[in-house]
Amino acid sequence: MQAINTIKKNGFTVEIHYDEDAFSPREDDNMGIMQLEHSRYNLPQEGESIDVPHQCNWQTFTRYMRRYYHATIVLPVWGYEHSGLTIRTGEGPYPCRDQWDSGLPGVIYLTQEKLLEEYGEDTAENRRTATNYLIGEVETYDQYLTGDVYGYVLKDENGEILDSCWGFYGSESVEEESENILNYHIKEQARCTEMVKNSYAL
Repeated sequence: MQAINTIKKNGFTVEIHYDEDAFSPREDDNMGIMQLEHSRYNLPQEGESIDVPHQCNWQTFTRYMRRYYHATIVLPVWGYEHSGLTIRTGEGPYPCRDQWDSGLPGVIYLTQEKLLEEYGEDTAENRRTATNYLIGEVETYDQYLTGDVYGYVLKDENGEILDSCWGFYGSESVEEESENILNYHIKEQARCTEMVKNSYAL
């Protein structure tokens, strides 16, 4: 497997690779409920199926979600298809059941029960925090859809594998973690060298 980036330091080498066997982040424990639909992609359809009213605008839809699905926060999930599918979320009106190359395949929402479970009370500040969390869940799932998932392999000076880890969503996360693990092994190498010196000194 060809590394997309290599970092060498003090005899150690960290190789960063695409994670070609990445698991969907929706298989983890998520706070939001994601309901997406597309004819050519197998997208998350979590929770109870949403029976969308016909001829509704976004404001009508959010009221409908609050009444029938106990949703406290409802965010649209926009999609764009061009040599693959990418998604994002954000506030804004959009007609329901729109057909798209660029359009609205679904929503992510948070129930009142889950909000209270996670934050203890329903306040404006907690709603803002929860909204940002839902936006992050959509960003993570987009990284999965677009193949923006990585792993690292740490090798010694002889090419022997010392450590590896996979399932990092976004290049920044894998670069930060691989740098941390590299520095850890360098410190351990220095500590062991110092111990050997001290033992000879005795």
